[in-house]
Amino acid sequence: MSGPGGSCVCVRGFRDVCDIIGGRGASCLRVRQILFPTMPRLFLIFLFLLLRHICLAEFPGPPPVSVWQGAQYIYPGIQHARLRVDNPRLMAINLVRVDLTNPYIRFVATEADPMAGQPMPDCPRFTVRTRRQTTGEFMKYCRRLPNEGGLGLPVLLAVNSCPWSPWESPFTHKFSDNMGLLVSGGRLVCPSNGRPGLVVTWDNKLEFRDFPKDAQMTSDMYIVLCGFQMVMRNDEIVVKPSGKDLHPRTVWGLDKERKILYIMTIDGRQDGYSLGADLYECAQMMKYAGASDAINMDGGGSTTLVYWSPAENQPVLLNQPNKGNYQRTVGASLGIYYAPVRRQRR
Repeated sequence: MSGPGGSCVCVRGFRDVCDIIGGRGASCLRVRQILFPTMPRLFLIFLFLLLRHICLAEFPGPPPVSVWQGAQYIYPGIQHARLRVDNPRLMAINLVRVDLTNPYIRFVATEADPMAGQPMPDCPRFTVRTRRQTTGEFMKYCRRLPNEGGLGLPVLLAVNSCPWSPWESPFTHKFSDNMGLLVSGGRLVCPSNGRPGLVVTWDNKLEFRDFPKDAQMTSDMYIVLCGFQMVMRNDEIVVKPSGKDLHPRTVWGLDKERKILYIMTIDGRQDGYSLGADLYECAQMMKYAGASDAINMDGGGSTTLVYWSPAENQPVLLNQPNKGNYQRTVGASLGIYYAPVRRQRR
């Protein structure tokens, strides 16, 4: 891989089954002749359609190539891989692997807006928690110096995170609510709504936790960002395949030892480029990548992954949210940066 946005690894499904049985480039007809030379044609057609469905639904065994083949370090401790999948459909996938044993890696999340706690001016039945901004704008805000109104944090990678409300016509609301338990910098931003989330503790440990609706912030929480649901727990996929609920996706995962954070985006709703994935396929890809647990975050048009390009001196998209690369303003984002000193509890 020559760089973010460079060459990619292609992963296929049923095509490789034909290659293995009948030889490289073998057709399904050749495979039929090898395995079942005397069976009636209609029965064989039915059998192969059934086998194809099973292969596409279950993806038995490891993928034909490592999902990390051709990956590169875009920054020390942050590795990126771009994959193109054409079976069961076109999918453009970005995978990031963050080394949590790197002592300098730190995390930052969207903060509460100064108007937090007030009714939303443009939708009063909701309460202001955060101000919506694109993930690229979030990165710029983090990197801006404090005397220029920013945080002064050299964020290198950022990704969208929590689902939020309101999401209704005219879709231009400036603020966010109902994001699940959200903690930023050790301060409560939004109360729980019963969804699970990723927790970053004050000593920079990461874990997934389930939160009931009455969950309270605890003293060890530095960052909490919640998603829709867990898709994998303890190496087991906990969602069912559908093949129909196809959308752009943002999924986060952790390995069993909690030494690696995985971030995945899958683009969708773009004919000829990427059609999206269901949750089962997201969990499968996370499992191939090395995750033991994984959570489905906000997806759809919100799915955004950016890195800081020193050459361009600005955030650059790693994924393609839409054909125009327009970034949606979202309720919250997660950023990754380096810091040489341990943070102090407030």
